[in-house]
Amino acid sequence: MQRQGSGEVARVFGRACRLAAGLALPACLAACLQAGQGPGPLAGPSTLALAIRLNAVPDVLPTDGTARSIVAVTAAGPDGAPARNLRLRVQIVEGSTRHDAGRLSARFVVTDAAGRAAVEYRAPLSSGGAAGEVDHGRVVTLAVTPVSDDFAQAVERRVRIRLVPAGDVIPPFEVRAGFEVTPVAPAVFDQVRFSAVDCPAGEPAAARCTHDPAGSIAAYRWDFGDGGAASGQQLAHVYSRAGTYFVRLTVVDSFDRSADATATVTVADEMQPEASFTVSPMPATAGAEVFLDASTSTAAPGRHIVAYTWNFGDGSTGDGVRTSHVYRVAGNYTVVLNVTDDRERRASAASTVEVTDAAPVAAATVAPPVPAAGRTVLFDAEESRVVPGRRIARDR
Repeated sequence: MQRQGSGEVARVFGRACRLAAGLALPACLAACLQAGQGPGPLAGPSTLALAIRLNAVPDVLPTDGTARSIVAVTAAGPDGAPARNLRLRVQIVEGSTRHDAGRLSARFVVTDAAGRAAVEYRAPLSSGGAAGEVDHGRVVTLAVTPVSDDFAQAVERRVRIRLVPAGDVIPPFEVRAGFEVTPVAPAVFDQVRFSAVDCPAGEPAAARCTHDPAGSIAAYRWDFGDGGAASGQQLAHVYSRAGTYFVRLTVVDSFDRSADATATVTVADEMQPEASFTVSPMPATAGAEVFLDASTSTAAPGRHIVAYTWNFGDGSTGDGVRTSHVYRVAGNYTVVLNVTDDRERRASAASTVEVTDAAPVAAATVAPPVPAAGRTVLFDAEESRVVPGRRIARDR
């Protein structure tokens, strides 16, 4: 095999050293030195060898949309000399998200002959209301990265800027609205109770209580879904019609911040009272007293009947749980009973009363009471009688 010249060997090892500079740099350097040639000069700045310093002045800004911070960049090479003409990309990072939380005067800067560059950052405008803003400890980071042909070697440097509210600082709003409804399945005219009491200390917020750890609630506002509204932490409401109602509770704190809770309340139609009565005697006799008794009528559970009214079917009326009536003329009469409970719910019952004619009563007197033979005896039937409206047609 022909031996290669020393110059050719040096060129081969020099190429290998440049190709594997990041993987086996010490071995390459030893081989190059053995070949009688030192390493060649570096071409351009190495991002791994750069020393980049960032400084933000000021590093605390109010979120008023106008406050500014100047971020100074100083770059030096491995020998401490300024790294001039170094192109740098600048980005805004908040949390783990890169986005424009504020504004930059430039997204790319280039270092000057002294290895320096600067970029201006302007704070965002707060979205807080007139009452003030909560300080959530907001921090943005300006990430500065050298622009390199080798992305894996583009090492990012960062500087942090604290953002604080521009106006009044108020406590966080940690209220969670919730309420309880009892009874769960109310009926018409029931008193439905609504309670937004505080959740027990140390327990998580629940749908049936209001979580107010700071005691900041100033008002409780209710919309009952039927046109009714009220204020208060605990109150009652009465629904006059059956149906499903959408109830909303709005709690408001002293800074006019609010939270809502909603629930549906289904109101059932209440049971009607039941009317019934008895009549005696049956059949009735014209001119005689007829007794009517409505004590067998009943109201819905929890209710009671407050009124009994009667229509006797002959143009006469009456009232009371028990009553009586006299029919003067025989015939069939429809008696109607109407009952009303304490919720003004009504029911009716009807029955036919048969009234018959009473037989005439025959009465006669004899004079003298003990007549003698041959004497005249007088008979008088004037005491005979019939029911009113009737007359004796004939007598015998």
